[in-house]
Amino acid sequence: MAVGDSQRRAAGSGGGIGDAAVRRYGQILRVRPERREEYIRHHQAVWPEVRQALARAHIRNYSIFLFGDLLFGYFEYSGRDFAADMARLAEDGKTQEWWALMQPMQAPVEGRREGEWWADMREVFHMD
Repeated sequence: MAVGDSQRRAAGSGGGIGDAAVRRYGQILRVRPERREEYIRHHQAVWPEVRQALARAHIRNYSIFLFGDLLFGYFEYSGRDFAADMARLAEDGKTQEWWALMQPMQAPVEGRREGEWWADMREVFHMD
């Protein structure tokens, strides 16, 4: 799992459309082609501690999709202080272990903002 760059820089721009109670995030990253199957295997059994840390950070409805070597992550944030929640997530030991395991399997996309790992995307349409 990856909450994306938000986890690395402990902040988020939002960029979503919708009510203040729930903010939607879309992010992209590449998976290294030679590590694709390993990445998929790990995400079929995400550690319970990582799932719990994400839930404590008010992350819900989290999915990662794969197209070729491009990963698209989507999640909803229902907390009140995204930066603080991401900072706490980044301090979680088990989450740090997970990221250390995942990072060599990933490659950031060109054009991402300074300091981003997962590149935040701008939401341009939403329909409930």
